[in-house]
Amino acid sequence: MSAPARWSPLLAVLTLGLAAGCADPEAGVPSKADVLDGKQDGAGWCRLLGAGPGCDLCEELGWYGDGDCDHLLTDAGACRRRDPDCPPPGCFEAHLLDAIALNQERAPRYAAASGGRSQAISSRLISSERTLLPVARRFDASAAAWQQAGVGVMCDEFVPIDRAPTFAAPVARPTATFAAQSGVAIAAGLTAKLVAGGQPALRAAIEAELGDLAAAPEFHCMLRHVLESTRRAIDMAAAHELAAERLGLPSPHSLSRDYILAQLGGVALATGLDKAAAPLQAAGIPIVCRDVPPID
Repeated sequence: MSAPARWSPLLAVLTLGLAAGCADPEAGVPSKADVLDGKQDGAGWCRLLGAGPGCDLCEELGWYGDGDCDHLLTDAGACRRRDPDCPPPGCFEAHLLDAIALNQERAPRYAAASGGRSQAISSRLISSERTLLPVARRFDASAAAWQQAGVGVMCDEFVPIDRAPTFAAPVARPTATFAAQSGVAIAAGLTAKLVAGGQPALRAAIEAELGDLAAAPEFHCMLRHVLESTRRAIDMAAAHELAAERLGLPSPHSLSRDYILAQLGGVALATGLDKAAAPLQAAGIPIVCRDVPPID
């Protein structure tokens, strides 16, 4: 979709000014550098441009298809979808972009169901996913050689986001009660298992943690998702090492281990998000729980 016609004169000014990294101050049009420097937040720029709250600045200002790959603007949330000027995303980055798109679409629906109480949770979830985009690109780049040879490292680990349950709010109230989990303690315990007994010991410990969470399925949904994702990564790591060996390739063990450690590093963030979401979940609004795909 092109930028609204009312901004075409401003876009002309912007096009002339971008080469110098600035924009016309009288027109009030930001440059990319202005946005990245945080001279106003996204909502402030949207108001300045006469657009609605949460607008897509890259669409408003014609930055999609301008010949520049604006990864940083996507990471910052100014571009609300993937910039077509950028190379096709790898599997990890694509997974995150799909998750961001899902949560952006559902955020206003949860807000309507919760009287606005869900907005901070949706923003927190989307922000955490955007923060991971540069990390995902590094993992994707590291995995490229194996993928080109037919080993699906950093692809097979991800379950498609479109397998997430359909939107539903509200649903029946949970019968269990929420008991906050210590993400720091869980992550430390799991990491200790990995160090002492390797990936098989970590997998067994994850199964035990998931068993403890089973009594409260309406809560702890992000923690459960991270644990299930880590378990899948362990299973895929073994398969990828065998596939690489059969092809005479170096082992991807270190890359898989780094990804597993990164997953464990997200446990504390997951429990924090679960704690924030619990009051809404207790009221029958299944935010987070229906926004992640089940992982076998």
